[in-house]
Amino acid sequence: MVNYICRYFIQKFIGKSFKANNQIVAKEIRLIDVNGHMVGVCPLEKGLSMAAEQNLDLIEISATASPPVCRIADLGKLKYQAKKKLQLAKKKQKKVELKEVKMKPSIEAHDLDVKIKQVTKFIQDGAQVKIYMKFKGREVLFSEQGRKVLDKIWDSVSSIATKDYEPKFEGRNMVMQISQAKNR
Repeated sequence: MVNYICRYFIQKFIGKSFKANNQIVAKEIRLIDVNGHMVGVCPLEKGLSMAAEQNLDLIEISATASPPVCRIADLGKLKYQAKKKLQLAKKKQKKVELKEVKMKPSIEAHDLDVKIKQVTKFIQDGAQVKIYMKFKGREVLFSEQGRKVLDKIWDSVSSIATKDYEPKFEGRNMVMQISQAKNR
């Protein structure tokens, strides 16, 4: 989804959709000069001549307005600024990872400690953690044992995490999701 939005932004603001100079088809335009001041509504030829005097381009900013809004600016510079704005927005975007930890209800103490350390590390790194308790065969009858193991994990990480939802069954798996506490 993000890649689609980025491609759309690049096409719209960096590439194809900027109409410049002779590509503009409107007879009258609303003109903005180099300093960003509104010149007013004028014929297209006047805007083109003003842009040519300053060795700049006449760029259509808003084609849907009536009359279309055009600006006198350097097309290459405008594309560069739009590209930098896109890169900055992409850099600021926070991607939340979802890590999964799987175990059985009959997990040994040391193995459980290792899983708790993994969960703690994932949470400290800012990821959400989905813990799967996998039940096979008759183990489903002893779901309380699996809930106790999940409660032990929660007791260990409750100081740095919040539960997104309580342990619940999804098919033959008991699932609990936790994420980093908001107050940190």
